[in-house]
Amino acid sequence: MIKVECTWGDGPDVVVTLEQHRFLLLEEPKDSHQFIHGVVQAGQIDLTAGDAELLAIQLQAAARKARELQAMIKEHDSTPA
Repeated sequence: MIKVECTWGDGPDVVVTLEQHRFLLLEEPKDSHQFIHGVVQAGQIDLTAGDAELLAIQLQAAARKARELQAMIKEHDSTPA
């Protein structure tokens, strides 16, 4: 489940809660060219209102692109050889 809530007061404007999903986290430590990674099952992302709006736009664009690619693959797979 992914839950999004508006917060108030000091701190983030929007909190995204991630539950029952596998998420890969990556970090490239300073002055290193090797990534540290791990998988988590639950967590939260704290965002400003502006960051939340930008993320929403980017998610919608990525979802549209994914649907376009799925349609292209389906069309390709249904075309006789």
